[in-house]
Order: sequence, then structure tokens, then C-alpha cells
Amino acid sequence: MEIICIDDGSTDGSEQIVDEFASKDARFVVRHQKNGGESNARNAGLDLLTGDYVTFVDCDDWLEPKMYEILVEALEKNGVDMSACGYSKDTNEKIEPAVNIDLVKTGIWNQHDLMLYVYKRDSYRAVTGYIWCKLYKKEILQDAAKQWIRFNEDIVLGGDILYFAEAALNTKKAIYVDKTLYHYIQRGSSGFHSQDESKWKDMILTYQMLLSRLEQAGISEDILIWIKRFLVYRGEVVAELAFKNNNSEILKMSQNVMQQYKLEYFATNQDYPERIELFNRIINYRL
Repeated sequence: MEIICIDDGSTDGSEQIVDEFASKDARFVVRHQKNGGESNARNAGLDLLTGDYVTFVDCDDWLEPKMYEILVEALEKNGVDMSACGYSKDTNEKIEPAVNIDLVKTGIWNQHDLMLYVYKRDSYRAVTGYIWCKLYKKEILQDAAKQWIRFNEDIVLGGDILYFAEAALNTKKAIYVDKTLYHYIQRGSSGFHSQDESKWKDMILTYQMLLSRLEQAGISEDILIWIKRFLVYRGEVVAELAFKNNNSEILKMSQNVMQQYKLEYFATNQDYPERIELFNRIINYRL
């Protein structure tokens, strides 16, 4: 096992903690650098990596002790490119496991299965497009020249969504372990809850880029429609923030995205009339 810790300009003492671990255990590899952001830090980690399998952990999350033992066994036993597990959303008050509303196929998934389960979020909430509850063969994170696929450092928010799509496009077979093994810490100050206007466009841009990439790769419409649905949801979130903060430019941009995929949003939300009602309210915001 190789544990690569990127100190991305830490100021809370964690930079000393990782050094202490590394001094006692040779499996720890530490790199100290000026703050370059999440994607830059992940790219720095890839440059140091020497193992056969790859995974990622966000800085404030935590894992069940046997998570990687379980995922390695599932990957090797089934001869797949990627193994995945369930996760929980943790706050100070409770641990809330994500639950799949519909049944997922047991056994080996093909690429279509993987993408449908990931992007049809209402039905399969524990099978997420985030990168951290997966284990990858290193080959699916590399291009044809055996160079690492890089995280987009121009994207402040949502770079992991784009990165996972590249991994999925290189995946022929995957396996899902229906156990809650990763704990995703929920904070009111997280990027998705940010009041920083510079991050708002990225909430939409990442899903626009995702949609474009999968269209380019020839992914079928029964998967793309769910990305369009979530893109409208992102548009709603940003429109609400823009309206609250009196930002007419971003409000209009968000509403244009909502309008562009209105038909797909309505088609995929027939069982959620409250969502359609919310859409109609937000689309009529004016500043």
C-alpha cells in the first residue's frame, strides 16, 4: 500500500502530522507545496504514484478500515477495471448512508451499466460520479501513450466529475460492492454551498463540459438525458444564488441553461411535480 499525502499549503498543523506518519511508516509519501487547489494537488499525487491501482480521498473525509481490502478483492476476483462501493453523507449530527432506490445489477457491469447507474442519480444515489469511492486500475487513468490523464486545473469546482467521466470511458468492466465504506463529510462552507460568485459558473460549466465530452464519445441518449436533467438542477441552484445576490448576468446565464434542457428536465421529473413547480418559479425570476 502506498499512501500519498499532498500538503497543499496547509496551515492547520496537518502538514506536521503527515510528516510524523511518514517518519514512522515508509508506506507514506508526503509532498509539501504552495496552495495550488484541489486539482493541482491531485495531479501532484499522480506524478508520485507507483502502484498498480489508484484511488483518491478528499482531505476531510474518512473511510471504513477495510474499504480498500474489500475493493481490491472485488477488482481482482472479478477481473474488472474499476470497483466501487457505497458512501454516506456525514454531519456532526448523523451518518446518513446513500441508498439506491432501484435495484442495481449484481455481478459485472459493462460501460453502459456503469454510466447509467452513475448518472441516473434519483434511482441510484449510492452509485455516484465522484472519484473517491472507487478503486481504479491505473491503466484506465492513462491515455494511449501511458501518460496520466490530468485533472483540469482551470476548474475550481467539479473537476472530479470530469475526471471520473474519462475513467468511465476507459472502463470495459466494473463491479459494485453494496456496502457503505466511504464517509463524505458535509460542511456548510463546502464549495457547492459557497457564496463565492467566482465558483458559480463552474457548477454549470462542469456539467456542460461533461455532456459535450460524452456526446463526442457517442454515449447513448438514455444516459445523456440524465446529465441534461442534472445540468438544469445545477442551473436552478446557481440561479437561486444569483437572484439572492442581485447578479443579473449569472441569473440570465443560468436561466438560459434551464430553458435549453427544459423538455428533458420535465420528462425525467414526471414523478416529482414539486421540481417542475420550482423550475417554473425560478425561470421567471427577474432582476
